Amino acid sequence: MHTIKSLGWVVGLSIVALGIAAPARADRSYSDITGTNIWNNTAPVFDTDDKLDPELTANITRLNQESQAAFQACGAALTEQTPTSRRFTRQPQTPPPVPQACQRLEQLRAEVENLRTTLQQKDISRANSGLRTW
Repeated sequence: MHTIKSLGWVVGLSIVALGIAAPARADRSYSDITGTNIWNNTAPVFDTDDKLDPELTANITRLNQESQAAFQACGAALTEQTPTSRRFTRQPQTPPPVPQACQRLEQLRAEVENLRTTLQQKDISRANSGLRTW
């Protein structure tokens, strides 16, 4: 009985001694160094006055509207052009002519591709000139 009582005192005193010796401290600041960029060094954003040209915006809007109308017209022209009967001949058939609306749609697609490359070039030049890092 005496050994159990003394063992209880030893365990109790050791718990109290550890509680006093190493108190938990939350007032110290530890930086986050879990990533590779421990300085949090982000690139600055410089003020630039690069605005889109209103003429370019108007051109994009015009191309969107015209291509949507040409797409619907091409679809309507293709549904009207479908043959009603099939012919099986030994001679190759000439393909039906491409409707004018579909040709216009192809012209608009080429114009959109040219505009897209122009915009990509402007974006690259804008990024290189004004948004340099340190």
